[in-house]
Amino acid sequence: MTTFVTTKRKVDTINERIDQVMEDAPTKLKVTVEERKKAINRYKYLANVLTSFRYL
Repeated sequence: MTTFVTTKRKVDTINERIDQVMEDAPTKLKVTVEERKKAINRYKYLANVLTSFRYL
């Protein structure tokens, strides 16, 4: 019986953690997408700057 109770507690803990991750997922995804957009814009800017130096 002890093994069953321990296993049930572990499963409950895992389920709680999954629920927490799922609650945080939209916020974390939004931040990740925003950071990715910023990085892409920086790369585009740098590419334009480097291209303009080629024509000087």
